[in-house]
Amino acid sequence: MISVQVIGFMGHEPMEWDPSVPGELKRMREWFKKKLEDGFRAFAFKGKGPGKYITKFDEEAEKIILTADRIKVVMPGIGG
Repeated sequence: MISVQVIGFMGHEPMEWDPSVPGELKRMREWFKKKLEDGFRAFAFKGKGPGKYITKFDEEAEKIILTADRIKVVMPGIGG
């Protein structure tokens, strides 16, 4: 499973997809395109290090995070 997380004003919207399931890649590409059209920015993460800004769905990314254009800083979670 590959994780895609959307961070917006209404909270987090986790999404996972399985590249081995037929039709999943097409579904994710369409979903991703719609999110970008709605004003989100996307960052792909592979291994360690900072994320890379992307404008097309990266099926090889280990994780993708989308943020609303108005969100400038993402605070870390509070441990418990």
